[in-house]
Amino acid sequence: MRSMINARFARSIDYTYPCGEHTSYTKSNLNRFVGVAANEAATPVETRPAPPAPTDRWVTDFLGQDVSRFFYRWGGSFSAVLVRMRGRYDGDLDQFLIHLVFMLTDLASANAVAEARAKGAGTVIQRRRGLNVLSLADITRIPRESVRRKLATLVDRSLVVREPDGLYYPGPASDIDGFFYALSPLFWDGVRPG
Repeated sequence: MRSMINARFARSIDYTYPCGEHTSYTKSNLNRFVGVAANEAATPVETRPAPPAPTDRWVTDFLGQDVSRFFYRWGGSFSAVLVRMRGRYDGDLDQFLIHLVFMLTDLASANAVAEARAKGAGTVIQRRRGLNVLSLADITRIPRESVRRKLATLVDRSLVVREPDGLYYPGPASDIDGFFYALSPLFWDGVRPG
């Protein structure tokens, strides 16, 4: 019975690998893997010659763009930004990461308002999105108790506030423009030609 079901199933669905001009795959019907009924012959395998070895043109094109210099400069900018952020957050990059989540949430709300206005909405209400300890722990992959302690520090610095609804929101000391300006070397200084 099982071989009859397998045979019927194998005839109804043809599982074949694509055979493109530039692939090194061979066309093979997967019937031979699921077991074909004894009275049916296995589908023959079509073999194509492998394409010639690819030239190293992509390597020269890629390296021709001076990628190693770009990554060196960008890496220098990235490390400088991390050092600066580490200093601003008392040597704790987890605090920076949590604050970044708040800034991105705030930015998402501002973008939603701008999009609604661009689409012609007359009245647009900007809703603040609060975050709780659990959602921050899920987003950042930082343990909940650590998130709770780091939030307390951010609240003390007025970067985050806890509202009566129990959720945390960006605080009065949070300046979205200043926050992303501090990250600007990643966007321009490390990539501009020069």
